[in-house]
This record gives sequence, C-alpha cells and structure tokens, in this order.
Amino acid sequence: MAFGEEWAQLKQHASERAAALSGGREADGHPQVRSSPSAWGRAAEDLGHHRRQVAAALRKLEQHRPAAEGIESGPAWRALHRSWERYLTSVEARCSTLQHRLHRAGTVHHGNDAAVATTFTSLDARYGDTPGSPEKG
Repeated sequence: MAFGEEWAQLKQHASERAAALSGGREADGHPQVRSSPSAWGRAAEDLGHHRRQVAAALRKLEQHRPAAEGIESGPAWRALHRSWERYLTSVEARCSTLQHRLHRAGTVHHGNDAAVATTFTSLDARYGDTPGSPEKG
C-alpha cells in the first residue's frame, strides 16, 4: 500500500474515532482532530525500541558470521549473510530516520496535515520498501 493511501486511511480512522469520542465537527463537516505531542513522542519511543532490536540482531549476525570455508555451500552462506546484513542495516537506518521525524512532528508540531504528510512521504522516496537482496551465491 502506498503511503498516500495508508495516510488517508489512518486520517479517516482517526477522524472517525475523534468524532465518536468528542462529537465535535469543524465547519466543513469533518471531525475535529487535535494532534497530541505526547502521542508523537510515544510513537518515536516505540520505534526507537524496535530500532534497538534491529541493531541487536545486526550485532548478533556479525558475531555469528559463517565460517563456511571449504564446504560446498560456503558461497551461498556468505551471500545470504551479506544480504541479511544489508537488509538489517537498511531497516535500522529507516527506523532511525522515521523515529527522528516522529519526534520532530511532536516537538515542532507541524502546522497542518500536508506538512506532516510531506515529512513522511519523503521516506518512500528514500527507502521504498527496504527490499532484501536477490543476490545469488
């Protein structure tokens, strides 16, 4: 699912939830939704936890580097290891970038939905789907 579609779904769900909780509506008929700095901060903290788990997995992967010299499947093991190493490094970088943007959205509190959407849409341009490697060994 593209970011724009997912963003629209998230906004719709948040709007419906806010309307159900507050009953308030803006002049254009849309529910009033107020962003909470603490919610952005909590999301950034949670993502930081996941980023640290990915970093730990990357360290464990490095500790268990295959010593597959002299066996027939050695090149395949090394290629698989390099593929996972690149993937985890990319996921960690993506989490770090997103964590920073979530924190910033909560502290700077962007002025409108378009500014927030642009902040996060640029992640798609930078990372795409963080693909694995189709490398063959």
